[in-house]
Amino acid sequence: MGAREGAVLLDAGCGSGEDTLPLAARGGPRGRVVGIDVDRGLLRVASERAAEAGLRNVEHRYAQLPKCPFRDATFDGVRSERVFQHLARPFESLLALARVTKPGGRVVVLEPDWASLYVDAGDRALERKVLQAGVDFAVNQGDIGRRLPGYFVRAGLVELAVQLHPIRYPSLASADHYILSGFEAAARRRVGARAMARWRRALETAEAEGRFFAGFTYVLVSGQVPASRG
Repeated sequence: MGAREGAVLLDAGCGSGEDTLPLAARGGPRGRVVGIDVDRGLLRVASERAAEAGLRNVEHRYAQLPKCPFRDATFDGVRSERVFQHLARPFESLLALARVTKPGGRVVVLEPDWASLYVDAGDRALERKVLQAGVDFAVNQGDIGRRLPGYFVRAGLVELAVQLHPIRYPSLASADHYILSGFEAAARRRVGARAMARWRRALETAEAEGRFFAGFTYVLVSGQVPASRG
């Protein structure tokens, strides 16, 4: 976002304030950070953490994208992380974030491309069926990562920067903790218990033989609001 001293910043999908607090510290006493989220419980935690840290220049409030309760050109920079995958209207949400960003300010979005998720189970057909079933159940926009750059272009943002960040799980335990346990519970309904048992045996064998391999890719896109919105 190019956050500098005195910047006014928005974190869309702030959760418990893990990012709003360091952003507020970076902006300094002349800056301001606003975090929005749909989880009121997490918002309370974020506000409590800010109060404990003595940060008076950070605010956490309820808002649901694509509704964005701020005036046009309010923020110097806007960020959103792992939120668009859950939205029913991701492109309209990006337009909303661009609207509230000042000309010359940057919008930054980080999302997983779950369509890139891979787990080597030795049976490609089963792998695709299990993972697709899990992704379809867990998120609204499983391929949002690969669609983000096109959305930024359509939204009229310029000076685009795109980065790919591959994530690899070094063990079955780590993959279970972060992704597989949830995906498998959803996939079981579609592929059946027998196929899921075969899938799990294959993963455990791969782990025992030291060849377990799984991961996916995050896509980070940054774009600037043009000086003239035409």
